Amino acid sequence: AHSAPVSTLIRLRRIVGSEKAMFHVYVLRSESTGGLYIGQTSDLVRRVAQHNDPSDHLTLHTKRRKGPWILIHSEAFENRSGAMQREHALKSGQGRAWVRAHLLLEVEESG
Repeated sequence: AHSAPVSTLIRLRRIVGSEKAMFHVYVLRSESTGGLYIGQTSDLVRRVAQHNDPSDHLTLHTKRRKGPWILIHSEAFENRSGAMQREHALKSGQGRAWVRAHLLLEVEESG
C-alpha cells in the first residue's frame, strides 16, 4: 500500500488553501518507475491521496502502474473548462515534450 508522504499532503493543503482557484491540472510522477500521469480535479489534496490509495477504484491508470505517485506540478484555474483545456494540451505530443523538458529536469536537478 502506497500513501502520499505526510509532508507532501501538508504542503498541498497550504498551496491549495492559499489560492482562489477551484480547479487544478496536475502532473504526478511514479517514484518507482518515473512514469507520468496528467489529470485535473477540483480537490487536489483528495485526488493525490486517491492516486496513492490501492482501494480507490477511480484511479485505474495509476493502480495499473507502480507508485508511489508524487505531485511534481500543478496549475490553478477558476473554472473546469480552463483546467480541461490545459489538461488536454499537456496530454498532447507538444505538451508531454514540455513536461519532459521543463518539469522532469527540475525534479532531477532538485533531488
